[in-house]
Amino acid sequence: MPAPKASRVRHMLPVEAAWVGALLEGEGSLRLSLNRKYGNSYPQLVVGVTDIETIATLFRLIGDGTIYYRAAGHQLRFPNAKPIWVWQLSNSPSVLALLPQVYPYLTSKRTNAELILKHYGKEPFWT
Repeated sequence: MPAPKASRVRHMLPVEAAWVGALLEGEGSLRLSLNRKYGNSYPQLVVGVTDIETIATLFRLIGDGTIYYRAAGHQLRFPNAKPIWVWQLSNSPSVLALLPQVYPYLTSKRTNAELILKHYGKEPFWT
């Protein structure tokens, strides 16, 4: 199994962390995904929006992740879907560096953030 990459996540100002947390809350997904090749799980944060400036700002504030373009009608079940820009973070050290910064600003995604942090043995700083 390849070694995980080091985190490049910036330490954000509270207002920056609040903006990132709000975007994750409204347009994002936080989950543990299964790597079928190696039989292990990895954390994954994903945000997809139609505005490239929003994704560029997200990347600039966090300092890590991958950006890609998903064309219109990218899924058969959504043939009228608009094209979107997607930011994704799947590097465990980076996800674990980001989540504590945005955790105070999450509401409905807070449970998923806790599950990811607990899965990796992080202390329950939120209690």
